Amino acid sequence: MNALTTNTNGQHVVVADDFDPFAEYANSMGGSRIVGSLLKFSKGDYLVGQNGDIMQEGTQLAVNMNELITGWIKWKDKKPVDTIMGKLFDPETRKSFQPPKRDALGDLDETTWEVDKDGNAQDPWQFTNYLLMKVPGLDDQDALFTFAASGKGSLGAIGKLCDSYSKLRRMRQPGEMPVVKLGVGKYKHDEYGWIKFPTFTIVGWVKAGEFDAALAEEAAQAKADDAARKAADEDIPF
Repeated sequence: MNALTTNTNGQHVVVADDFDPFAEYANSMGGSRIVGSLLKFSKGDYLVGQNGDIMQEGTQLAVNMNELITGWIKWKDKKPVDTIMGKLFDPETRKSFQPPKRDALGDLDETTWEVDKDGNAQDPWQFTNYLLMKVPGLDDQDALFTFAASGKGSLGAIGKLCDSYSKLRRMRQPGEMPVVKLGVGKYKHDEYGWIKFPTFTIVGWVKAGEFDAALAEEAAQAKADDAARKAADEDIPF
C-alpha cells in the first residue's frame, strides 16, 4: 500500500495500556480486517493471537505491501464502532486511499472524550495500519499474520519499511515482496526511561505469488465459516 499517514496535528494516536484494542477489534468485527493471526508489538515483545504468544525477535516474515490497510477506527466503551480504512495502494485499480484529516471526523470536543485509568482524555478516533505478513514458503492460512499498528513506534516501523521498499522495489522483479527480520530498537525517554519499538529490516525477497495459496485457503475458510453462521442463525427460533 502507500505511504504512512499521521493524524492532522502531526501526532500519532497512542492506545491506552489497560486493554487490548486489536484483539477487541478482531473479535467485534469478525476478523474483517485481521487476516490469519493478529500480530502486535507491546512493551518490547511481538505477540501473536489472543493468548499473546511471543514471536521471537529475529523471525523472518514475507510482507505483502499490496495489502497494507490504513485509516481510522472510532472507539467507544473500548469497542470499535466505526471504521474509515482502505488499501494504501491497490495495484489492480491503481488507486490510492487517502485517509481523511482528523478534524473532518468530528468528535472534536475533548470534554466529551472518554478518559483512561489515569484520567487522561482519549481521542475516540485511532489512526491504524494493518500489514499482512506470512512465513515464507508455507502455503496454509496458519502461516498468515496481520501486524496491527496504532502506537507511534509501530506506525513508525511501517513508515520506514515503506520508505525502504519504495527505494528497493525498482531493482526487483515486478510484484516481488520483501522479507523482513523482526527487530527491536530503543531510545531513552526523559520521563519513562528506555522505550522499545519494532523494526522491520528487509533481508530478502519472495516471488509475487508467495501469498496466493495461503490467502485462497483463508478466503475459503472464511466463506465456510460465514455459511455456517448463516445456517445457525436460520435454526434459531424467534
